[in-house]
Amino acid sequence: MKTRGGASTGAAAGLFIIGLLIGAAATYFVAPRQSQPGQVSTVTQTVTANASTYPIGLSGTVTIGDLVSLTGDLSAYGQRSKSAVDMAISDINNWLATTGSQVRFAVDHEDTATDPTTALQKLQLMASKGIQVYVGPMTSAEARNVISYANNNHLVLISQSSTAEDLAIPNDYLFRLVPADYAQASAVAALVYQYGVKDVIVVNRGDTWGVGLSSAFVSDYQNLGGKVVDKVQYQVISSGSYDFTSQLSQINTDYTNAVNQYGASNVGIISFSFDELATMYQQASSYPKLLSTTWFGSDGTAESSTVVGTAGQIAAQVKSLSTIYAPTLSAKEQNFTNAFVAKYNQHPDAYSYSAYDATWVAALSILACGANSGVCVQKTLPGVAANYFGVAGWPDLNAAGDRATADYAIWEVLPCSSAPAGSCTSGESYTWIQVGTWSAGSNTVTFTRQP
Repeated sequence: MKTRGGASTGAAAGLFIIGLLIGAAATYFVAPRQSQPGQVSTVTQTVTANASTYPIGLSGTVTIGDLVSLTGDLSAYGQRSKSAVDMAISDINNWLATTGSQVRFAVDHEDTATDPTTALQKLQLMASKGIQVYVGPMTSAEARNVISYANNNHLVLISQSSTAEDLAIPNDYLFRLVPADYAQASAVAALVYQYGVKDVIVVNRGDTWGVGLSSAFVSDYQNLGGKVVDKVQYQVISSGSYDFTSQLSQINTDYTNAVNQYGASNVGIISFSFDELATMYQQASSYPKLLSTTWFGSDGTAESSTVVGTAGQIAAQVKSLSTIYAPTLSAKEQNFTNAFVAKYNQHPDAYSYSAYDATWVAALSILACGANSGVCVQKTLPGVAANYFGVAGWPDLNAAGDRATADYAIWEVLPCSSAPAGSCTSGESYTWIQVGTWSAGSNTVTFTRQP
């Protein structure tokens, strides 16, 4: 549900226990983690950070960079992510004030426009200002385009939402506080199959994330016994409006033929998209058959305010059952949720939680180093994360620096008139409601509310 278990504020996160690097070397150990759903492996990583390499003397204001998609195809998430980062910076500084520390943190937000080229330009701009540690970038396409520059210049990136499997690389400068897509592919496949859809039409963005996740989904779905009717891809555009005429015409033909062969109850559509799904829904109104079936989605659209704000009626009509990783329910998560709603009059999405935690992990790693050094933070961050319980729970990073695994929440679009009390904020007509969960341990879906 939109009303969840709880959140953190600065004082709670400030209970983090780790010594500052003073004088001699310090050693950090990464706790056991889960490498694949159902597989638990213990990986111990020992990192030595020598004070002679990373001079102690942190003081004044340290700026963290924020590569955030305030415009473009992920702007619905980006706006909330920016708000979460701002909340974290405020909470961090409030906590530091209680310790007597003279160090404070600031943030430099730069809009990447959900565009890989722009993301690199903005990273280069902030690096020229001396910024060493960053929240973001948000998308895998952006992360792929900036990772070489980050590695070569020792710039630490902590993404709150990049999930592409091919970016799970040990010892690089990219950390991700969400699981790679091998977990989500299993979650979406189980959702579609257990919902009763045995024949599905797959639609996807033609970028790193869309191609990778759709391919992983197809493999997992077919292993369950499902049949892929067709795969329809569209190209990502950096500006202008999407025109899905040719794709929707193909999907309509595929759907008609599949229904004739398999029966309407067995056929569904899944779209691995970002906010442009709202445009696809609107244009799909020219094909009434496509609005008579169930559509599925993923973390690219689950909880998207753009989808419910501009195409809410259609999104609710087709249910829009979508998966996104599920933050751990806790008092910290609930407190953060309440504070976010009170401050911004909207509910945070899953990536708001990981953006908040990414900011805390960045700041605590810099404090642990005693220096604003990307080289030191890259080595120190896994130990910091292993000892940090955030608003999304334990980061539990694996050897590639990604969250090892997580359960996934299942969301559906409903009219506010049909949604549980407290699900909608003022001005909303449609909203996302959590209706179930996929368990990583059992690879099964449990519905808490029948969609």
